[in-house]
Amino acid sequence: MDKLIIKRIYRYFNSIPHIWIVFILMAYGIGVRIMNYISNRALWLDESMLSLNIVNRSYAELLEPLDYRQVAPIGFLMVEKFFTELIGPNEYALRLFPLMAGIASVILFYLVVREYSGKAVAILGLILFIFSHWLIYYSVEVKQYHLDVLIFLLSIKFIYKSLENDLSLKKFILFGILGALMIWFSNITVIVLFSIGLGLLPRILRLKTLRYYLGIFLMIFFWLTSFACYYYFFIGKHPSAESQVSSFIYLDYLPDTSSFQTMITWIKDKFHNIFVFFLGHRSFKLGIILSIIGLVLIIIKREYKLIIFIVPLMVHLVLSLLHIYPFSARFTLYIAPAVFIFISYGIYHIFGSFRYKTILIIPVMVFIVFQHASHSHKPIKVQEIREPMQYINSHYKNGDIIYVHGGSIYAFKFYKASFILPDREYIDGIWIGNDFDRFDADLQKISVYNRVWILLSHCSQDEKEYMISKCEETGRIADRYEHINSAAILYEPDSITE
Repeated sequence: MDKLIIKRIYRYFNSIPHIWIVFILMAYGIGVRIMNYISNRALWLDESMLSLNIVNRSYAELLEPLDYRQVAPIGFLMVEKFFTELIGPNEYALRLFPLMAGIASVILFYLVVREYSGKAVAILGLILFIFSHWLIYYSVEVKQYHLDVLIFLLSIKFIYKSLENDLSLKKFILFGILGALMIWFSNITVIVLFSIGLGLLPRILRLKTLRYYLGIFLMIFFWLTSFACYYYFFIGKHPSAESQVSSFIYLDYLPDTSSFQTMITWIKDKFHNIFVFFLGHRSFKLGIILSIIGLVLIIIKREYKLIIFIVPLMVHLVLSLLHIYPFSARFTLYIAPAVFIFISYGIYHIFGSFRYKTILIIPVMVFIVFQHASHSHKPIKVQEIREPMQYINSHYKNGDIIYVHGGSIYAFKFYKASFILPDREYIDGIWIGNDFDRFDADLQKISVYNRVWILLSHCSQDEKEYMISKCEETGRIADRYEHINSAAILYEPDSITE
């Protein structure tokens, strides 16, 4: 009986046309991304800092170093500015370009994997791709990181694959121009193009025709010229370059004083964090094992063409060791397709020899994606500062003052015109971080007012509890409204209430 049920289930799954499965998966993946776009979550700290630059500057001013230590590709900024002028200076306009990149990536990922590894591996990889929490999240984040994913896939699909099959002079020139343009839209383009060059090098060296050498020279010339211009005008002399390095030095770069053992430990921790980032805490260990198995099987089966997916990761790691480009989480988002390909390849070929491989593969896939799949149908919310701002505005009395916590200032400035009336006075507060005593000086400043609305967002629970406890020591909390990692707290000092 059990065998009969298994046979029926196996036949059922195998009877479903491949194109239907692909269509359903893509429709779900694209639908989830559109749902998150429509849900219109509030801008959080990093988004609001970049958005203020985009909204408040002209096209020409976006060519200058950005305020608030923000750095973003020029092409990305120009498209973002275009949409804000076309639709309006709002979240929908700012998130449209990342959404387009997210939708295009879902489709392109499947096409790339199918071309390199076949339909079965492509479907398994697509399941991982569409359910990935952070790929969904960054598809509607006012940042360029999902565009990095799209650039990676475009480069593999059109530049590497095309030149692998056809090394005509026309193709070299065409992809030289394409690569040169992509450099202005994504900071990882150079890493990917360099990796593609390494991947094509063995074949190019085997060719003795002068025409091919001329083609590769022209393509690389376009790439290098474009990058040289971009670096000279927008990267090399950027005023925040040193502060960017110092802020990443203990997180995303290997510290200068590290020993060889420390370097190995650091690399191990980085890969651990990346797999947790892509797969979650429940399934990252299985993901690591399956990725290694997939890589070993690729080598055993001599499918060396798939190695190109891991080359950018190695190049990126070296750049991080040299303190050139940070290596962590969002900066490595473009590597997600490579990780999912190796995992899918490993799963498929481990169970490929079994008679009922479909029945065996399904539980493994369910386990890997469960952590993300169980929440993927819900809109992602981060720091919903708009509701507390509305609450303050509707409960505001003459003489009140608004104290804006340091982590909330930029989101507050972005939304102030929409949710806070012009006559509402406010004070820019300190960002206390782990140094709680820094709030004490600000508390003395605001204690002279009758009523103080404290606006909190991008604020840790410890920070919030400390601020509330200090307010209760010197007065009372007269009102309190909280909503998704943001809060509005009404503080009335003793010096006034007495």
